[in-house]
Amino acid sequence: MAVKSSHKMHKTYAGNLNASGVPLDCIRKMLGHDNLNTTLDYIYNPLTESQTYNLMSKALQQDICTIYSCLQDFRHTKTAEPHIL
Repeated sequence: MAVKSSHKMHKTYAGNLNASGVPLDCIRKMLGHDNLNTTLDYIYNPLTESQTYNLMSKALQQDICTIYSCLQDFRHTKTAEPHIL
């Protein structure tokens, strides 16, 4: 069994947390870094290209659904004709 250095273990830990959606500032604190740029040096993408594509598609789809839903709500609350008294 290969032994990983503590540096590689930190990179694996940071990359997996990031891929799971943990906010970068939380990862920074967990690694004990003062500077976010130091943490960013530890971040890598542990996902395959296909997993990354699916994750991005899902995130974009949620944004599109939210925008579409918001537009539908706006259209339903808007009256077609102004009321004349």
